[in-house]
Amino acid sequence: MSTKKSVNLELGIHWESADAAHTDRYFAPNFDLNNTTIPEVLKEDLSALPTGATVEQSYAPGDLVSAYQSNNVRDIERSLFNAKLPNGMVLQLHSGRFYPRKFIAQAINGSPTDNRPFRLLNVEADKLQIDLNHPLSRYAMELSATLLEQPHCDHSTAQHSDIIAALCHSGPGMQALAPGITTEFITEDAFVRKDSQCDSQFYRQPRLVAHLDKTALGQFSNFYRRFVRPGMKILDLMSSYKSHIPEDIGDLHITGLGMNQEEMLQNKQLRQHVVCDLNQSAQLPLAVHDFDLAVCTVSVEYLINPINVFQQVARALKPGAPFVVTFSERWFPPKVIQLWTQLHPFERMGLVLDYFRQSSAFNHLATESLRGLPRPKDDKYTAMMPYSDPLYAVWGYASEDR
Repeated sequence: MSTKKSVNLELGIHWESADAAHTDRYFAPNFDLNNTTIPEVLKEDLSALPTGATVEQSYAPGDLVSAYQSNNVRDIERSLFNAKLPNGMVLQLHSGRFYPRKFIAQAINGSPTDNRPFRLLNVEADKLQIDLNHPLSRYAMELSATLLEQPHCDHSTAQHSDIIAALCHSGPGMQALAPGITTEFITEDAFVRKDSQCDSQFYRQPRLVAHLDKTALGQFSNFYRRFVRPGMKILDLMSSYKSHIPEDIGDLHITGLGMNQEEMLQNKQLRQHVVCDLNQSAQLPLAVHDFDLAVCTVSVEYLINPINVFQQVARALKPGAPFVVTFSERWFPPKVIQLWTQLHPFERMGLVLDYFRQSSAFNHLATESLRGLPRPKDDKYTAMMPYSDPLYAVWGYASEDR
């Protein structure tokens, strides 16, 4: 085998759940082929891979992660779930949702510091049914690895001794429904917010700030590039002073719909804009079947009537046109819905998938994630957060029979 050692890889897994396709990508910098745990056949392929090339391999369920075992589904006494948080709050338990194993450490003879997720399948008065299997244990996966020319930034991030674990064991799979289980996302207090006053008061002051670091901003724009074609009419839902649409694609007619007129006036990509508070009325003041694409960037977490909004977006889209929702891990705390803060980031993709499902207006659902890129060296948060803000995306296509 070649003596090639330190390389930069983008890894990806591609898999399908019952009603959606999924891609989860992970950047692995300074990856040492000779001192990292990966499947031997993958190591051999990577050792001969030229820069810029991609290798793809197929894996059966249980090959990349622990195989599904029926004895990992079991009943425990409800009293053994430690639902009290350090701040004194008591967790509400919901079927289909994920929780850290440390909350049931006594029941499974586990560690009180184990943050690996388990799924709560059923909640009864005196017992709980839990699933300790890996969230990806049931799925066949296509693994891709692309050899990159150089790091995205001029400083290094931590190396991993097992990059398959780094790729698969920190969230992927949690966005999918459990077979035969309805996930309880929409509860009585799901859309409660710390600041319940009218949003027009909160957003009347322009906020000309980027919610993401420069690397992440570039990745969001690159992601949208897949959906954008010259001449398109695009709806930028919950718009601000940036639309994140690639600026080198010409002849676009972008309509911004947002809360603050001054912010949208500074957005040079918008051909027109509409001031609209979707939390006051989900009715979009837009023509029917008029848009080729709709996007919503780092804002879906503020909607208190999301299913109605998704239905209205579908109404404004041409049949077969995509609606792409992207988000990361930063938000305005006073205005984010309570449910959002209670979910793992990959569960949030599951929540947005549920919005698409419940709207009954979209098909061909999909999700994608990208994590692990190094944060720019000059970013003010680099000392605290060495990794760039992750990208999470969920999308679907407007149904013909809406």
